[in-house]
Formats: sequence, structure tokens, C-alpha cells
Amino acid sequence: MKYSLPKWGIVVVGLVLGLYIGFKISNTQYRLGVERALNQTIAGATAAGAPGADQTRQQVDRAKQNPQDVEAQLDAADQMIQTGRPEEGLPFLQQAYRINPQDSRTLAGLGMSNFMLGNYDESIKWATQSLAITPENPGSTFLLIASYIRTGQKLDEAERLLTQLEGRGIDPTTIAQVRGELTTARSKSPAGPRSVLDHGPAETPPTP
Repeated sequence: MKYSLPKWGIVVVGLVLGLYIGFKISNTQYRLGVERALNQTIAGATAAGAPGADQTRQQVDRAKQNPQDVEAQLDAADQMIQTGRPEEGLPFLQQAYRINPQDSRTLAGLGMSNFMLGNYDESIKWATQSLAITPENPGSTFLLIASYIRTGQKLDEAERLLTQLEGRGIDPTTIAQVRGELTTARSKSPAGPRSVLDHGPAETPPTP
């Protein structure tokens, strides 16, 4: 596969993916199931012939046969996200967006797929739009926080959102893990948007 999870190697990625698996799940289910979701093994699901492959094919076939059915498109995209294939999920999300651009689940899915593909500015855009429609969604909030950490942008806003989630009773271990990533990003980027999550050399101004 072109796409590989292990190359990220930071806590916040597994954290967001764990929270975000099944992006159609309701807020209450997120809160009740967060610890279980974090313990899911995504890598195992990406293997050929892994359990759930038949279900994935069924969801994909249903989406293709019902192009105007938003739920079918989201189900297919959800299966692709769960099995680590965001690039294959994007067409279903884009079709769902064409049908109903105001569905916060579709916007969240677009954000998640772009995050997984490393398009962090896009993930910020879509997560922000999703939260504008459904402000209390912890999955979209975690996604926005993780995207800010990845880009080194708006770290104060990331801290505010994290504190907001903490006040809503999200698992303390989860909060502590994300706060650790946020602290690392701040310590590595004291004077600008770059952070430990940026792997290239710092840019230098051109010589006059």
C-alpha cells in the first residue's frame, strides 16, 4: 500500500484515529467508548484478508449502487478510514458532500481523511467547518487540536480546546497524552509555526 500508519510514530495520531474510527458515532458513544476505541489495532485491519473485508466490500458496493444515498457514502468512507485507506474513502466523502454540504459528519470525514494523508491545512479547514455545525463533537475537536499540533499553528487555541474537552469529562489519560504532544510542539517551536512534527529544516531568509 502507498499509505502507511507507522511512519507517523507519535501518540496524537493513534489517539485521533482511535477516537475517530466510526466518525458517524454520536457524541455520547464517543464519551462512553473512548478508552475502548483507543485500544483498537488499526494496523491489523489494513492487512489483506483481515476480518471485516467482506463488510467493506459490501459497503463499497452499496455506495456505488446508490450514489445519491448519503448514508451509503458515509458508511463506505467510514470503512476505508477504519482500514487505513483514506485516499479510497475520499471519493465517497466528496460524493456525500455534493449531496449535502451541511452534514457535519461528511465534513468531519473529509477532515480525517486529509489528516491521515498529511494534508493538515485541509484537515483544519474541514474540522473547523464540522464544528461550526456540531460544536460538541469531541472527535472533530481532537482532530482540530491534532492538526494544529502537526502544523505548529494556533497552539494556544489547541490548549483552549483541550481544556474545554477536559471540562466535559473526556478520559484524563487521553487529555494527558494530547497535552504532552502539545507541550512538545511548543518546546520545539518557541518563535514560529514550526514544531517537532515538521521534519524538514527550518527555513532561513534569503541573503540580501
